[in-house]
Amino acid sequence: MGALVHGCKACILFQTEEALSLGATAEEILEACAVAISLGGTMGAGETTRVVQLLEEKGLLEELKKDS
Repeated sequence: MGALVHGCKACILFQTEEALSLGATAEEILEACAVAISLGGTMGAGETTRVVQLLEEKGLLEELKKDS
């Protein structure tokens, strides 16, 4: 979450990939992003787009779209 608030692109992508490799779901990652946004404000919100883009590239958001 700290990477989102501080805007470190490399850290954001690494931490997202690491979370995925450890078994986190896209939904869990987006939930963590929501917490970062609530704590970090607009900086966290802006940087969350990097996470969403990575999840989209990996095809991990399709399942969430079907559920909604």
